[in-house]
Amino acid sequence: MVTPRSASLGNESNLKIFAQIIRSLGNKTGELVINWVKYPPHILCLSEHHLSTEVIQSIIVDNYNLDAYYCRKFTKCGGVCIFLHKSHQFINVVLNSHCKEQDIEICAIRLVHNPLSFCVLSIYRSPTGNFDTFILKKTRRNTKFIISNSVNLVICGDLNVNFMTGNTKKYQIISLLKMYKLEYIVIFPT
Repeated sequence: MVTPRSASLGNESNLKIFAQIIRSLGNKTGELVINWVKYPPHILCLSEHHLSTEVIQSIIVDNYNLDAYYCRKFTKCGGVCIFLHKSHQFINVVLNSHCKEQDIEICAIRLVHNPLSFCVLSIYRSPTGNFDTFILKKTRRNTKFIISNSVNLVICGDLNVNFMTGNTKKYQIISLLKMYKLEYIVIFPT
């Protein structure tokens, strides 16, 4: 069963983002849509879609376009994608060259939703991925690139770090976010 998590970007923007660790999207699109029959989100950020490039391009989610994605080429599972409601305009932020399977899988879109212009990232780090590569190299370079081209930033995904306990990885991520004046807002286990 899919457990939905959604959030709005402030009271004034009224823009809804649905972020989900999907663990294989292929046969779950119908189940996803059921979660938001009354209040459909504008943006769907999915991690661990487990699909190849050819397969993800054939996935249809009613009223949404697949606007950004990263698929693994050498290992199974993983992957991230962003579907945007057809009523919105976007710019795809090309980040595939910044990805490294298992260490950092990331895709992003930039859009304008009055009164805000912002970038939305979907990001995944495998529990078996190299955390140092994730935190020290790739994530800092990606964040600098995106922040230099956007005013507001929303990051959704699965970093596979336990934020419910005090640990070094948690504090390294919080420190990285603070460097860019970002904050971690999820207060439930993921």
